[in-house]
Amino acid sequence: KWVGHDNSEILDELGDLLNSYDRNDWNCMNHLVTKFNSLVKKIREEKKKGGKVEHTRPTRQMLRHIIQQVYNTAISDPNELNHYEPFTPEVYGETSFELINQMIDQISPIASDNKFLDLGSGVGPVVLQVAALTECQLC
Repeated sequence: KWVGHDNSEILDELGDLLNSYDRNDWNCMNHLVTKFNSLVKKIREEKKKGGKVEHTRPTRQMLRHIIQQVYNTAISDPNELNHYEPFTPEVYGETSFELINQMIDQISPIASDNKFLDLGSGVGPVVLQVAALTECQLC
């Protein structure tokens, strides 16, 4: 359902499919994904013909959704990340999406000649966020 937020062409083409699918039905999901993929391919080919292939970044709202989906898939039980003795170098803590946005806004512009290093990056959402939202050469 998030697709239309960043690309109205896809939203228009998918129409009611985005509101009527059954994610527990393989055939329904296969149809939706196949239709989505063919639309993306068509849009990319049209833009190539016009000589303007755009590499756009996701909106922050879309990126938050993507990172949350990746996290939910990678980490089955977040509580398992916190089995460490307090006040030791092993303590695990997560930085919020909003805080990283504030940090990016404070140090912007982050140009293509900049590099970003996240010491103790945990499961990596901060690195993913910086890579997706900035022109940073290396994360």
